[in-house]
Formats: sequence, structure tokens, C-alpha cells
Amino acid sequence: MSLVAEFAAGIVAQAQAGRDLDFGALREQFLALARSVQGEAEHAALVQLFHDIMDMVEKRGIVPPEKMATFRQVRDQDYRLMLMPEITIGAHVSAELAAAVTAREVRAGRMRQDDPMRQSAEAALSQPFQSIAELQMIERNRKAGETLAKDWQKWMGRA
Repeated sequence: MSLVAEFAAGIVAQAQAGRDLDFGALREQFLALARSVQGEAEHAALVQLFHDIMDMVEKRGIVPPEKMATFRQVRDQDYRLMLMPEITIGAHVSAELAAAVTAREVRAGRMRQDDPMRQSAEAALSQPFQSIAELQMIERNRKAGETLAKDWQKWMGRA
């Protein structure tokens, strides 16, 4: 069973047991899973689960009307944070990955075509950008440099 399927099963089990969902903890779990799941299908499933649960929260009136604007703002921020692991390589945003992921989100109906994140991704493709392979090489070199620095520190007796 995938991480996302296990997570969804846990949420369903809590609801079936009549336990209230701790939305603060749930939010943190979503964000942590977004950083750890592998593959586009798993990411897409996690984002869809997030949207389904947040839609349910809105429709059932779980959030008081006076807090709904804040809820929607945090929901939007969390959604974007959940997409970041898919579009970044190390500390760099990949124009190619951003375009692909935002296109998927538009097709799935979770993002509007005129969303600023989608527009930025499309605009980035029209400018010179580093390819996925180049960003992966940069990240490999960064990690190798960190390893080398740690080795030197150990050798020099500073670690």
C-alpha cells in the first residue's frame, strides 16, 4: 500500500471511529508527506486527497464563517507548498517541472489556467533556463562539496 493510501486509510478510520480530525496535525502530515512521497502519481494523489478534505471542511461548515477567509488563504498556501517538492531540484525551481506540474494541476481542475503560479511557470519557459539535467548536476556537485567539506573537517579534527 502506498504512503498516500495508508494516510487516507488512517483518516477514514478516524472518521469512522467518530473521532474529530485534528486539522492542525493533519495539515502538518500533508506537508510532510508532500516532501517524502515519490513519483508524480503519488504526489497527484496526495494533492487530490488534500483538496477533497479541504472541500469537505468548507462544505460542512467546520470552519466558522468569520475564519473562512483565513482558512482559504492558508489552504492556498499549503497547496502551493505541497507542489514545491515536485518542482524543485535542491534549492532550485525547475522551469520544466513547474510547467509540467502546474499543467497537470490545471487539467485536474485544482488550479486555474490564470493562476499566478501557472503563469510564472509558462513565462519561465519562454526565458533561458537551466534544464532538469543541469539542475541535477548542480545538486550532485553541491552534495559532493558538502561531503568533501565534512571529510576535510574530520581529517583536520574539527568534527
